[in-house]
Formats: sequence, C-alpha cells, structure tokens
Amino acid sequence: MAKKENMTYKAAMTELESIMKILESGQPDVDDMVKHVQRASELIAFCQQKLTKTEEAIDAIFKEKEEK
Repeated sequence: MAKKENMTYKAAMTELESIMKILESGQPDVDDMVKHVQRASELIAFCQQKLTKTEEAIDAIFKEKEEK
C-alpha cells in the first residue's frame, strides 16, 4: 500500500473501484482474490478514517466560528 501520508481519498477510491471491477467481473484470479480483498479492506479503512478526520475538522471550524 502506498504510504498513507501520500494517499489521497480520490486515489484510494479509484484503486478500490478497480479492485471491485476485477472482483465483479465474474472471472477474478482465484490466486489473487485474497490479496484483492485484503487491499480493498485497507482502502475502505483508509477512506473511513479520512472522512472521519475531515468531518471533525469541519465541525471544529464551525464550532470556532460560533464562538466568535
């Protein structure tokens, strides 16, 4: 996996979409299936974490704005 510091949400989603196309094709390489599912799991976790951090940052901005 690319270093998380360098990974963007968009790049993670693009890679995840590619993996899903492979898995949904009906003919995924059985030998690589576990690798693809593991990578998809990592990407999903990364995206969830990124969304959570973004939501927290936005909430903090609005909270700071209300306090002024």
